[in-house]
Amino acid sequence: MSKGNALIVAVNGIDSRQYNVAEGFVPDIHVELDLPKYASLLSERNFRITQIKGTEATAQRVLDEMRLAANSVEPGDLFVFVFSGHGGRFVPNHGTEPINAMFLFDRMLLNKELHAIWNAFCAGARVVFLDGSCHSESMLWNLQLGEVLSPSPAAEEMGTLETTSVPLDAMQRIYGASDAIRERYDSLIGEAAESLPSCAVAELAACGNGEVAISYSELGSVFCDAIVKVMAAKTFHTYRDFSAQVVHAVHRLAKNQTPILGYVGKNTRELLSQYPLTV
Repeated sequence: MSKGNALIVAVNGIDSRQYNVAEGFVPDIHVELDLPKYASLLSERNFRITQIKGTEATAQRVLDEMRLAANSVEPGDLFVFVFSGHGGRFVPNHGTEPINAMFLFDRMLLNKELHAIWNAFCAGARVVFLDGSCHSESMLWNLQLGEVLSPSPAAEEMGTLETTSVPLDAMQRIYGASDAIRERYDSLIGEAAESLPSCAVAELAACGNGEVAISYSELGSVFCDAIVKVMAAKTFHTYRDFSAQVVHAVHRLAKNQTPILGYVGKNTRELLSQYPLTV
């Protein structure tokens, strides 16, 4: 019988000391409110869940949990990785192609690092990545595709509008904050595997590379709110149906934020035709 495992990571803010930037350079947000919502959603579907938030969400901890999942998943099993937090893009010194990154507590986690993790999953495994960060479209490396945001009239009830975006100039400063930090990221980029994963990976990104993902201080992320509402409605049959409905739900609160469905690996067509988040 197939098994379902999920890793849910939510990070409101970063450790400025380890990023080597001034306190408040990357403002705190309130996306840790997403964690119990995702946990409830997946537990109802019989997933075995690991939750990591705040100061515990270091790169080492997250990568260790993902490698553990990769080693335990068997053909037919489903692994769901959820991230709520800051995201951005930067251009490394030795190349012109932007690198996408999510902000964990102690450092950025690069899209190429995630690609190396996907390569560790066995053939026949299914992976679904729900990425709530800004510029999240290309957090799936080598994926195939499938303005200031305005709150809705009801948005005042949800608290202060926030974004999970870190602008390009800020990303470049973080990447080059010191020689040691820059060399560390360059090393990670160089080590990452480029081959096609043997498993099937689908990513539902909160927005495109040029967009920002919205959250509210009393709600959490608009992306998580949309996913929970669409799953509750149960008016879809495949990941393509599901993603289209998530787009519609997101647009009700963030009209210029458009989630994107992407995929990489083998047997992705079969995965995308399945009922979402179902073991």
